[in-house]
Amino acid sequence: MADERTLATEVREFFESLPLQANRYLNQAIAQSANTGIGSVQFFGVLANVKENCDQLIDDINSSRLK
Repeated sequence: MADERTLATEVREFFESLPLQANRYLNQAIAQSANTGIGSVQFFGVLANVKENCDQLIDDINSSRLK
């Protein structure tokens, strides 16, 4: 169970750490956070990592008997 909580915390903290501001798109915040340009290899690497973590978290929740 600790792994599931850690993953959930990691995903939550990622989104909380983004420099979101009014009239700003999420892709701009992610690019700024990663200190890279939108569309760069590093930018898409960050997105792939977030997707992988979210997919794993969904799988963990779906397979949990505590849901």
